[in-house]
Amino acid sequence: LIHFSSKLRSQKEYLLYAGCILFDIVFGLTYSVAAVYRFFLSWNNTYFPLFTTYQCILTPHIILFVYITPGAGVLVFLCSLDRLFGVFFPIKYMKMTTHYVIILFAVTFTIPLLMLIAGIITSSRAN
Repeated sequence: LIHFSSKLRSQKEYLLYAGCILFDIVFGLTYSVAAVYRFFLSWNNTYFPLFTTYQCILTPHIILFVYITPGAGVLVFLCSLDRLFGVFFPIKYMKMTTHYVIILFAVTFTIPLLMLIAGIITSSRAN
């Protein structure tokens, strides 16, 4: 709804809610993908096959877990800073545009991506 309404898109608070909802969707998708993977393991009676660390980190649900775990902390921290800024500097906060929220979520979704890349690189060197 926020995406389709230009009036709602122009308010940074609604964009902040939309970003949190998007992050929650990715969080739920992570557990759904892990459940499907584990269901097929038990269905085929393979249980948990032995993988190298590099093979393990490249499975889809592990990629999502490595991405989402630090991302949750970064999202809560940046939303807290946003609320703190809104309380202590209300006039400056009211004058800010939606570009502020876009930058906030770009940082929120980029930091875990960097950690994921670092995890893949270090796990490939371990083997």
